[in-house]
Amino acid sequence: MRALSCPCALALALSLAMSATPQAAAVDRGSGGRGQQQTPAEAAAALDAAAQASFDGGDYRAAAKQWKRALERLPERQASHLKRQEMLENLVISQRQVFQAEGDREALVAGRAAVWAYLDRCKLAYGTRCSAMPATAEVKALLAGLNEAIDAAEAARPARVPPERGVAVGGKELARGQGTPLPVRVIPSLVGGTIVAAGGAALIIFGATDARFQPTDAAVARLSGGKPIATATEEEETTTTTTTGLGLSAEAKGKLWVGLGASALAIGVGFVVIGVIDLAKHRRLNRRERERVAAAPLFGPHSAGLALSGRF
Repeated sequence: MRALSCPCALALALSLAMSATPQAAAVDRGSGGRGQQQTPAEAAAALDAAAQASFDGGDYRAAAKQWKRALERLPERQASHLKRQEMLENLVISQRQVFQAEGDREALVAGRAAVWAYLDRCKLAYGTRCSAMPATAEVKALLAGLNEAIDAAEAARPARVPPERGVAVGGKELARGQGTPLPVRVIPSLVGGTIVAAGGAALIIFGATDARFQPTDAAVARLSGGKPIATATEEEETTTTTTTGLGLSAEAKGKLWVGLGASALAIGVGFVVIGVIDLAKHRRLNRRERERVAAAPLFGPHSAGLALSGRF
């Protein structure tokens, strides 16, 4: 009996140890998991301490970023209201230090954005009571100081001279390309049309005023200098009329020259009009080329951009 009781007691103790071990391990794992997870207040406190260390080390930009993250982690409550105000003031001081060290105006703008975010969360948490809190008045005074600093930094920035029209930065002329070439037919149309029109006008004057193309009585009177001359007999007139009836009379020849001159004048004027239209179209196209928008890059110490030149 004594020999049998020992194995039984050993097996009972082993079973109890195995059943108790998982529960203990689970308790240990649960307690360890809960110990590693931080609350928002603990995370904000850790970020606050890291930001203070960065500020003491002279890394003001990193300190500002860490205080911004701490403000985002720490909820707005009555117990944490003053702590949030303190971290906000430290953030603004850090951004001012960045501006003084590097001249970066955007650091002041980022500090103002953090103040706006602080006031928004305050109004969301307390409503109209946020405006009556003493900390809110101090934050608004901080905001006013930031606005003045931003305005002063903007006024101190050197004014950039706008680029001249058609000229790139540095005075180099913009490459706008060559204008539209003049059509080949413009000059021949203008010159040739003018010559043809002038010739037509000369033919009109010639056919209308030349004495050879006037009626017979007027021509005879002009040729005789106004003195009366003997007229042909009736028989001779009949013979002359019969002989000249086969050709054109002097008056008809004059009218023919006038018609030819009028046709030439119309053709010449038509060519001139075509040339003038083509020339006007050419000038309009070149004017559009000159007024086309041109772009030139701009680079600065803390900015970059694009300059546009043209008529708008």
